[in-house]
Amino acid sequence: MSFREQLFLLKNRPWLLRKRAVRLLRGDKPQGWPRPVMFMGGVPRSGTNLTLEILERSVDTDVFREADRRAFSRFELRPSDVLKSLASRSTARLVVFKALLDAHRIRALMGEFAPAKGVWITRHYDDSVNSHLHRFPGVGKRIAAIVADRGGVKGWEVAGMSEATHALLRKLHHPGMNAASAIALFWYTRSALYFEQRLDTDPRVATLHYETLVQDPDRIARRLFAFLELPYDPFVVGRVHADSVRKHKVPDIEPAVREVCDAMLARFEPAYLR
Repeated sequence: MSFREQLFLLKNRPWLLRKRAVRLLRGDKPQGWPRPVMFMGGVPRSGTNLTLEILERSVDTDVFREADRRAFSRFELRPSDVLKSLASRSTARLVVFKALLDAHRIRALMGEFAPAKGVWITRHYDDSVNSHLHRFPGVGKRIAAIVADRGGVKGWEVAGMSEATHALLRKLHHPGMNAASAIALFWYTRSALYFEQRLDTDPRVATLHYETLVQDPDRIARRLFAFLELPYDPFVVGRVHADSVRKHKVPDIEPAVREVCDAMLARFEPAYLR
């Protein structure tokens, strides 16, 4: 078991054991297959873990995160038969899989795992960029590699990237670009996957705005649980706070990059779960 898995279990074991005990007392049984599942997508450092924690605090869910090697290999989802086997053995009303590195195939996954739903969360690119600069500053170098030789880059960062998105990268990226601007381009490329899969018009998908979620957690979480057809308890948002919104100074992002990111944010606006 990895350190991240041990840390997660140490933090959450009491609640996970309580969930299992409640479902055992209720007489909940494994549901077999097919059964309801949900896939969580979005851009890294945009609030997916917070949303998963909200869902995790429900008695009626089982949540599989990328550190769980039963469902993931190198943080990407394992083959579908493995995931269906895990889901079929669950006694929860809803099984949730984090699909952050598989965000380019949320629509395909929902089709393959029907009945399935998706949740996509967005966050203002300034805060996402700042979080990357703190935790994963090398992301900007990956963008440079993709621009230089897209075919030579192996990994999830290029998975599902359209020709239009790659053309935009080639147009805006340059050798002297600073890290913040390059990471903002990364935010753009992953956000574009949402629209290229037409998730904005898919009734199976709920789209969350991170800033609204943390500033008005009870209202948004109630809407989310209604969408997922789960009973709601205010307990699930007990750890949510808005301290991370505009926590750091605005990153130094080039005007041309900021312009396309602002346009991308505006495209999300009509789809948010209000």
